[in-house]
Amino acid sequence: MWFFKHCKNKLYVLCLLILLVLGCETPPDEFVPDPLEVAKNTQKNDVVDNSQSNTNTDTNTNTNTQNNAQQNTANTNINTNKQDEQNNSTTQEIKALRIPDLNLDVEARFIAGDKIKIELAGEDEMTREFAISNSGIISYPYAKKIQVIGKTVAELEEILVSKLEKYYVEPVVSISVESWAERRVYLYGVENGKNSVVLDPTKGMTASQFLISAGVSPKEADFNRISLTRRVSNKQKVIPIPLQDLLENYDVTKDVILQPGDLIIVKEAPKIHVQGNVKSPGSFPLQKNEKMNLWFALSLAEGPTQEADLANIKILRQAEEGYDVTVVSASDIKQSELILLEADDIVVVPSQNENVVTVYGQVKQPGTVRLIGRSVRLSTVIANAGGLTQYASRSIRVFRYSTTGKTQKFSIDFDAITSGDSKQDIEMRSGDVVYCDYGLW
Repeated sequence: MWFFKHCKNKLYVLCLLILLVLGCETPPDEFVPDPLEVAKNTQKNDVVDNSQSNTNTDTNTNTNTQNNAQQNTANTNINTNKQDEQNNSTTQEIKALRIPDLNLDVEARFIAGDKIKIELAGEDEMTREFAISNSGIISYPYAKKIQVIGKTVAELEEILVSKLEKYYVEPVVSISVESWAERRVYLYGVENGKNSVVLDPTKGMTASQFLISAGVSPKEADFNRISLTRRVSNKQKVIPIPLQDLLENYDVTKDVILQPGDLIIVKEAPKIHVQGNVKSPGSFPLQKNEKMNLWFALSLAEGPTQEADLANIKILRQAEEGYDVTVVSASDIKQSELILLEADDIVVVPSQNENVVTVYGQVKQPGTVRLIGRSVRLSTVIANAGGLTQYASRSIRVFRYSTTGKTQKFSIDFDAITSGDSKQDIEMRSGDVVYCDYGLW
């Protein structure tokens, strides 16, 4: 401080002191980064690196996914094309079956369920409306009871006029249809197609038209073995449908115009049916022009069981009315080889010991049914066979082979049994064969 007081140039000295102070300061230490900042920066860098890595991975994944998708699409297209080819083949096959378009205008005939209105000109009080019942009978003033089922509008008008002429001068009767009941026909034997169709009351449809529209294919059906079952006067009438001939050379006179309730039965290729006491009951195809003997048919069913009665084998063969039954023996192999079977024959192998009957045809569980207890009735046997199918006829046939060598045939009205007719519900015997045919009645 003394020096500072006696120095002439105080400003100079002050500057010198400042320089000395600044020159003596410790130089700054080497920079040491904050660990937290380092961690933050490292994390940021990792995120950036991972993002870039993920971006590359996603790009590769997307590329692989696109490649796989393209490959899967290609495979799908191949499979789709194959499926389309199969569908087109089937479609072309069905489309190739042609029946001429026929404009069949028909006069509708009344059935149960139709609703009609009857009017007499100038006589409002004579107007009546009817819903046709199952009996088909209506009661109209001065005309008493009239059966209308099966009649056309014109025919019923004519009948009413003839009855009212006794009471009115030149009566004019008009009948209008308020609504038509459903008119349905049925098809049995086609798995992939329609099994029924509703008819237009005023437009006719032939059997061949229905078969083609229902998708009947030659792969599934034998076109030479198609028939139509129709109820006529409470009896079943079977009409053959020559579909193969109709396709090759159509002739409308050989075709059949369908009626409500008709059942068309399409059969597969000819088969032999073996039931009863064999190891593997079933139906076995019979090739065209092929002959099959009894022993070979039994071998296809893996042979008889130990309980089989080979001396009393029953063969059911279609006849004009139902089936004929023949009892044959297969005890001797050579003898059984001489017994030739025909298409649709039913071979029933009975049992030596068991008290059983054989149920075949339109039941849900065809085969043998054991008779347990006394006085087992037909209705019980049908129930034990699972009951009738929706295509079963209401007329059931029972075949009974007697010791005298004759076969008894029973025709049973199943509806009568369900209505309580005990006479129709016959008592079953061991060895009886029950056959339930096709039909809707």
